[in-house]
Amino acid sequence: MSPSFWIAMLLWTVGLTFFAALAAAVPEASRTRLHAALRRRGREGWLERFEQRSGDYATTASCWAWGSALLLILFIDRGLGGVYEKSSTHVVAVGACSLALLLVAGVAIPRGIARHRAEALVAASLLILEFFRILSFPVVCVTRLADEIVRRLAGMPPPDEEDAGEELEREILDIVSAAQTSGAVGATETRVIRSVMDLNERTVGQIMTPRTEVLALDVHATLREAREAIVSGGHSRIPVYEGNIDSILGVLYAKDLLRVSHDDAVSIRSLMRSVPFVPETKVLPELLREFQTTRVHVAIVLDEYGGTAGLVTLEDILEELIGEIADEHEAPEPQAIHRVDEQTVDVDARVRIDELNAALNLHLPEDDAYDTVAGLVLSQFGRIPAAGESLAMRDLKILVLAADDRRISRLRILLPHEAVATTA
Repeated sequence: MSPSFWIAMLLWTVGLTFFAALAAAVPEASRTRLHAALRRRGREGWLERFEQRSGDYATTASCWAWGSALLLILFIDRGLGGVYEKSSTHVVAVGACSLALLLVAGVAIPRGIARHRAEALVAASLLILEFFRILSFPVVCVTRLADEIVRRLAGMPPPDEEDAGEELEREILDIVSAAQTSGAVGATETRVIRSVMDLNERTVGQIMTPRTEVLALDVHATLREAREAIVSGGHSRIPVYEGNIDSILGVLYAKDLLRVSHDDAVSIRSLMRSVPFVPETKVLPELLREFQTTRVHVAIVLDEYGGTAGLVTLEDILEELIGEIADEHEAPEPQAIHRVDEQTVDVDARVRIDELNAALNLHLPEDDAYDTVAGLVLSQFGRIPAAGESLAMRDLKILVLAADDRRISRLRILLPHEAVATTA
């Protein structure tokens, strides 16, 4: 092969990496960091143009990346033509070489560049992107039309409406991260801000007190029994039911009970107040607004069949934002995720799978059939295991530390040596 052949192949390989990196970097570029990068280059005015044409720029980069990939395959086919005859061996060789080159030059390297240098790459390449956008304008228009048709058929909102919230959230988090790095914002403030941003993704079912732990009172109970229940439970409000806990009638406030004496001819039914009912799938911002509107700070959570799934309070939402709030009468509870040593972590069985995976850098399987670690263990055993029983899952060992006839309460996870974990 002549030197010009190899030079051309090298240029198209570089082109593939460049355009593939741009295709990945354009959607991921932070507007705040991009603005700073453009300002350093004296091109602040380009930010508005980028925001207006970011979709076209991403399409342009993708089209030229695909074109470069196709040309590289043709180059490889031609280059191997002198080594293998036109046969199945030739086809396999071309396919293997093309796949290897495309994975490295078209996927691995571009993704690494986009992940670590997205804003710098976009800022340095905007003029090139604009030139190639004009050059490939007909293709961009066809792609834009096809995307619009698919969007309308799928009934999706326009991209601006759909992406505005996510874009704003990402920008805020970028600003917070930069402020924390510079020392302007502390770790606690950063955690609270991130918790607020995550609130939209949290549902009532994820933070509620489950049915099995709800202290409830029969509507026919005496005032003395009600006082004893409130004192023993340490709660200021107790749900009131008739027959069973699936028939919640209202909620009894301790302050209302304190206003009457044992001898008063007053029933629990006359003292209890109404309580709202909410589904497990209700998102926390909606519940918070409901609490603010009704000035009732407790709600009964219903499952899909109309039964009682649990109870949620305003305090539960606040704990999502600022962390655990311990009352003065409460005994200290074990940490939900507690590191015993380098390879051993004790967890509350009620911890959600996604939270545990994020905290310990694990990959435990998630399923619609369960939400918590206890649910995962139960699905593996097919029964309620006794304390001391264990199971192996992938490269982990899960040991049951505490359980009774009805539920698992505490588990121990033995981590593999290569796992990277952080204590929650």
